[in-house]
Formats: sequence, C-alpha cells, structure tokens
Amino acid sequence: MSKTPTSAAQAASATAHSCIPWQTSTDCQTVSASESASFASELRSVQSANDATATTARPDAACMTPNEMIRYSQELFDGGEISSKQHLMLLAACLVFGSIDEDGIYTPPSDAEIERFNNTPMDFLQYSQDRIDFLESIGDTVSAESGYEEWKELLLILKGL
Repeated sequence: MSKTPTSAAQAASATAHSCIPWQTSTDCQTVSASESASFASELRSVQSANDATATTARPDAACMTPNEMIRYSQELFDGGEISSKQHLMLLAACLVFGSIDEDGIYTPPSDAEIERFNNTPMDFLQYSQDRIDFLESIGDTVSAESGYEEWKELLLILKGL
C-alpha cells in the first residue's frame, strides 16, 4: 500500500503557509495563492480517488492465508455482507486440527504446525466450492443445518459478485 505524501491537514497548512507539503519548513517556496489552491484541489481529488479504490478493492480469496481470511471474514461480518453463520463457516475453515493415530489417540498440532498453516495461502474459493459439491453429492441441499445455501451465497461474495 503506498502512502500519500501528505494529509489533508498538512495540505491545508501548506496552502496557508505557501509551502510544498512534503518539504521541511526551511524549504518553503514562494507560490501564489491560486497555485496553492490548485494544488490542494488536486490533492483532494487524488485522495478521493484513492479512497474510492480502497473501498471497492477486494482481496483475492483464491490465494489468502487463514490469518488473512480471519481478518477479512470479520470485515465482511462487521460490514453486514455475511451472516454470523457464514462468518463461523469461514473461521472453521481456518482451524488447524491435530491428528488421531491408529490407536485413536489424539495429538494436537504443534505451535510450528499452527504457525505454518495460518501463514500458508489457500484457495478459499475452491474450499467453498468443495463444500457445495460435497453437500450436493450427499443430497443435502435442502436442510438448513447443512449450510448449503450459505456456502453458495458465500462463494458469490468471495468472488466479488
């Protein structure tokens, strides 16, 4: 993410003091009021365009770590784009399970396994499609408990449709 060289407050200050915003106060140059106003107007226009781009850009759910998905899912839930059930479905996809040996003894994942899993990108679009395909294969597309409709809707949201 690129950083804007100046804030709106700095731009206003620059306009009032006739300084170039990203330069120190000792590097002030003489500019006319119309040049300052033009610069401030241009800066606001660029910032508005950046804000508009930031609000419409969606992360790529086809290549996202579980840690990233946890944050993104929370954003979607907080923004009212997904239900609490869909939020929990995505969080469950980010869980690390241990293993059960042939004697039925459970071994929890190590800290290193958890760290590796949480920071390894996965395809959440494919994961969602796999859940849909599985539910269709067992004929469980009608019951509310299956989450079939939620997975279908979630897949569309993750695709940005």
